[in-house]
Amino acid sequence: MFPVEGFLDLQAIDLDGAREALKNVHSGASLLSGWIPLDFVWCSRIKKSDAYPDACPTYLSSWVVNGAFVDCFCDVAEDCVEFLPVSVEGSAWFVLNCLKKVSSYEKGQSIVYISPYSEEIFLVQWLVISNDALGKADIFTLAGSNNSVFFVTDKIKSAIESSGICGVGFKVIGQVV
Repeated sequence: MFPVEGFLDLQAIDLDGAREALKNVHSGASLLSGWIPLDFVWCSRIKKSDAYPDACPTYLSSWVVNGAFVDCFCDVAEDCVEFLPVSVEGSAWFVLNCLKKVSSYEKGQSIVYISPYSEEIFLVQWLVISNDALGKADIFTLAGSNNSVFFVTDKIKSAIESSGICGVGFKVIGQVV
């Protein structure tokens, strides 16, 4: 899942507070208990745009989504994610927190780049995972990664595409064997 260009971007009003609040997003842990809602504003950083997406990644490695996106996920993968409330210029939006982590992948068949400094995965070019490792996760992060990227199955892709959600695109970067 990746952002589609041509839409407005989101920026946290309190960047330091947002960075602290979002540092554990996609870690596999629930953050709902003790969550303090963040405030975001729309901005156009790169090119002029006045189109509002239904889902928007932030530069803090998280996605902020609206109610239509939440409704779409509640139908197909509610046990894989939680939605943390935030405000976008006074409207109710949510941070998507992925709760599922896949801890193993087929190393000989995958193309994964690991930082020599932190031993953290920073780029996945191709990912091959076994059906057993995937389990029932339709959206997941990869253990050992920086949590800034999450992966979705065809089930999630189809649900988002058929719902008309805008601002989200997909690229095949792996397979389940």
